[in-house]
Amino acid sequence: MSLMSGAVAVARGQVGVREMPVNSNEGPQVEAYLRSVGMGPGRAWCAAFCYWCIREAWWWDHFGQDPPYIKTAWTPSIWSWAQKQGLDYWASPADVRLGRDVPDGALFLLHGHVGGESKPRVKHVGIVEHYNPADQVVNTLEGNTNPAGSREGGGVFRHERPLRAIFRFIFYGV
Repeated sequence: MSLMSGAVAVARGQVGVREMPVNSNEGPQVEAYLRSVGMGPGRAWCAAFCYWCIREAWWWDHFGQDPPYIKTAWTPSIWSWAQKQGLDYWASPADVRLGRDVPDGALFLLHGHVGGESKPRVKHVGIVEHYNPADQVVNTLEGNTNPAGSREGGGVFRHERPLRAIFRFIFYGV
């Protein structure tokens, strides 16, 4: 099993995890995600969720070693890291429309304005469960979201996102 397909399997097992109390960025499993990147409770955790899933998949074959992926809870740093790795590690929706494959387990990034910030930035990350090129829909597994797909959520959910909503995909390992 590849690292990315392993991360999908791990993430599927987390669907249904909820923050406790609701909308607190806390709870036993949420805090486990945050601890995996060295953070305490009460912080945004979508990036920590992705790292935790990747780490859990990696440890099946490499127990105790960190995976070949950035250890962070700060979503903008994921994009910076991916750029430094070279073009083989990311693709835009335009690349996908031109025929580049999106493998299950790739990460997707959403981009836009956050709060009162003047410049847009990467604001959310999740795991691609499957991409359907026929209808250009990306099925995702996401932490710190809600049933409506907000980046400020209360749990781990599955979503369907249109390809046009995605800023970039990151292929962190095969």
